[in-house]
Formats: sequence, C-alpha cells, structure tokens
Amino acid sequence: MEVKKEVLRKLPTSGLLQYVNSDSKYVSLAVKYAYEILKNERNVQFSDEETKRIEELIAHKEHQENVDFKVDQNILEDSSENEKFPILFSKNDIILASTVINPIVGGALLFFNLKKIDQLKAKNIFLIIAYLIAAFIAILLYNAYVSDLVNDFIIENLSGYSKNRYSLLTFRIAFKMLVNFLMISFLWDHIFDKQMKYRIYSATIGIIIFAVIYLFIIPMFLN
Repeated sequence: MEVKKEVLRKLPTSGLLQYVNSDSKYVSLAVKYAYEILKNERNVQFSDEETKRIEELIAHKEHQENVDFKVDQNILEDSSENEKFPILFSKNDIILASTVINPIVGGALLFFNLKKIDQLKAKNIFLIIAYLIAAFIAILLYNAYVSDLVNDFIIENLSGYSKNRYSLLTFRIAFKMLVNFLMISFLWDHIFDKQMKYRIYSATIGIIIFAVIYLFIIPMFLN
C-alpha cells in the first residue's frame, strides 16, 4: 500500500496521534511519517519514553512487514522528498522481462540502471555480458537436451487438466525464471550497493502486455 506524506499532513493532530498509538494498525511508513509530522511540523512534545516506544513500534512493524511480505527497504516512495534518489527498474521487473521476453531486454534494463547511477564500469559491463552469454547457453542446452525429456514426461505421465495446465511452455518459462532469478540476483548483489536507496519505474504491466504481444499475438499473425 502506498503511503503519501502529503495526505497525512491534511489530518488533524488528533488523527495523527492515532497512528503512533501502541495498538496502531497502520503500516510502518505511515507511523513514521505521522511521527515526523507531529514532532517536526506540529511541535508535539514526546517524552523520552514515548519516543523510544514509537521508534520500537516502527522498527517492529518494519521487521514484521519484511518477514511477511519481503519488502525491499531500499525502495522509496516516488515523492518530491525523494527526488534526489534515482528512478530504476526493479530487480523483479528485470527478472520478469528476461523471462517472458528475452535476456537481452533484461540486460538492457541493467545497463539503463547502471547509466542512471553512473556506474558503467568495465567490470559491471563484463558481468552483464557474461550473464547474457550464460543465459543463452542455458536456454540452448535446455532446448537441446531437456525439452524433449520434458515433452516425453508430459505425454507419459500427465493427462486431462494437468496436461493442459503443465504444458511444455510452462516448464520452459519455469526454467527461464529460475535461471534469470539466480543470475540476476547474483548480478544485482555484485553490481549495486546493498544500501542504495532508489525509486522504481512501474514497468510490470508494460512488460506483461509486451510479452503477450511478443509471445502470442505476433506469432498468430505470422502463422
């Protein structure tokens, strides 16, 4: 859920105080923003004990959200307050693009991110090129040695609904997803600073639409 500080600023002080109560049901970022507004803009005085309680409340909620939803704490809200931080394509969107479209697209998005943060160094470029080569080799090996085995498995062991659900394309996409997830996760950890804060492009819907056109609509017209 997106939290906007500008929206919280419109609330009365009494409403903001509900955000920092010990039984607050709001997300950590909302509690943090409410606390900052109360303290810095509404001049509400908190005792040392209250300050410690609120900070512990925020930390607890952040930890719980991270455990439950795997929230990337480095991704910031796209707001005027965060304009100094670059806007990048997220790791998940790059993995998705590489899987459903082509590894070249994922490589291009990685290059874009590096250019945005001025990190187009020889080592980083080499790692991306190595990823592209490795990804294509993995796909070629799958097509040459694994695809027929998977097809035989589907014919011999699956029938009816299961056969329709787990098609050759399903296994191919799953394999590509695994390869791209492992390789791009490795690249992300070695190219980008683990503490780097950034905003993200909302590219998921665009990637899915492009993938549908690329995988289904264009081949339909070609046939």
